Amino acid sequence: YNYHFENVEPNAMGNSLTIGDCTYYRALTGDGVVMPQIYHNPRGVVETITGGEGCITVGGWAIDDDEPDAGVHIHVYIGGGAGSSDAEKVVFKADKYGEDVGNHRFREVIPTNKTGNVAVYIYALNRGLGNDNPQIGTGTATVTADVTKPVITNAYVKEYDRDGYTVVAEAEDNVGVTNVSFPSMCNQDGWKWLESIKVSDGVFECRVNVAEFGTKEGQYTTDIYAYDAAGNASNYTRLGQYIDRTNPTISDVKFERIYADTVRVSCQVADRSEITKVSFPTWTRYNAQDDLKEPWVDNYDGVRNGSTWTYEF
Repeated sequence: YNYHFENVEPNAMGNSLTIGDCTYYRALTGDGVVMPQIYHNPRGVVETITGGEGCITVGGWAIDDDEPDAGVHIHVYIGGGAGSSDAEKVVFKADKYGEDVGNHRFREVIPTNKTGNVAVYIYALNRGLGNDNPQIGTGTATVTADVTKPVITNAYVKEYDRDGYTVVAEAEDNVGVTNVSFPSMCNQDGWKWLESIKVSDGVFECRVNVAEFGTKEGQYTTDIYAYDAAGNASNYTRLGQYIDRTNPTISDVKFERIYADTVRVSCQVADRSEITKVSFPTWTRYNAQDDLKEPWVDNYDGVRNGSTWTYEF
């Protein structure tokens, strides 16, 4: 087919004619010559709309030929079309790989509070200079109330020091985990509900800072609860971590010349926790500390024998 503009002067934006998923623009070049320009609206197919327990699953593909390497944004409305005040709206990208369409597929499990036979409307949003966000699919899904609790599959302390510790929780749910809470306390002094950070799908972590508990030393306890969009909560998982804020003590320091040019330094070191390292930074009085090897914390390690640590120079 041949389409053309006849006896129409282009305005500042040009004149346009939309046929199918293409929009044809009439625009002027710098020398006043009329040049045709073609822009596309998105196109796609919804292949799956199914319901489940507290969720709807949608799948298909979408592409905008104006930007064929980019993922098209998909808008899903549950319970009404675009603009409906009662509809739940979810946005994601069609950027999953499929052998037939490349990186333009989508498949999403969407939590919903609606139940019964629920209408679903799916739109592809234009990326280029087209003039439409077409509805690429619609259907009805049967949704039942979500009564399944999330399950915490793994929980552990990732790292700790005298200022606190970081807890990681991994959880799963039939629809999806939306949040994980980490109530914590020190020495049975009362719970504080701490904020979590979502690391990835089903993985959350929380930093327990001793500053929030009066910088206390002692036994800390963290309980973990996982939640889904319907408000179902998992059974809790409990972790404990002792935080030691007491500095080690050094005593009975001795210097001994063992050779004409070698001196041994020894001392007793005690702490309520395990001593992992004792450093003996050494220098002469001459020219201040110009002969101190930096970083000194890595260059003067002592040798352990029970509670006695020694260093030779």
